Amino acid sequence: MPITITRGYAETFAAATVWTVTHRLGTWSPVVDCFSGGSPDEKIMPVSIVALTENKVQITWSAATAGRVYVV
Repeated sequence: MPITITRGYAETFAAATVWTVTHRLGTWSPVVDCFSGGSPDEKIMPVSIVALTENKVQITWSAATAGRVYVV
């Protein structure tokens, strides 16, 4: 059975070791996926993802990383 997502957030980042995302979804446990934004577009895994508030997550990388994040 397909899942329909009615609320989500996406953002593109320049190379940085920390991405802070304000998603305004009102949850302490969002699903966060990061992608390289290249060709091919690869899923990339950060060192950590921390919910700072119910509307903000912090993504930490071991080296400066550019790409896209999707939060649902």
